[in-house]
Amino acid sequence: MEKKYAGKTILIAEDEKSNFDYLKILLTRMNIRVLWAKDGREAVNLCETDPSIDLVLMDIKMPLLDGYTATRIIKKKRPELPIIAQTAYAMISDKKEADKAGCDGYLSKPIRINQIEETLEIFL
Repeated sequence: MEKKYAGKTILIAEDEKSNFDYLKILLTRMNIRVLWAKDGREAVNLCETDPSIDLVLMDIKMPLLDGYTATRIIKKKRPELPIIAQTAYAMISDKKEADKAGCDGYLSKPIRINQIEETLEIFL
């Protein structure tokens, strides 16, 4: 599992440091390079300037620019980049909204390691 993802880069768009730290620990154990965007605008900027990003874990509720809006902007420039919505508000309407924004997948918080592994298996 660890070798499979070595050299991959994942952007975590997440305004809560504790949530970022948790995901960073899980991903760095798999030899994945992790970048952090603390808000939607930063996520858009990183995706526009860093072509090495292989996947985005996009929090939906963020300051400056929410995850849905950030996803729409990123997908216009990089339609092939997988973006996975992550939210604590796990309602069917949220999943539909994530699909409409162009998200490729959906994770509800708290995110468990097996959910991350399944997501990586599909999208990386």
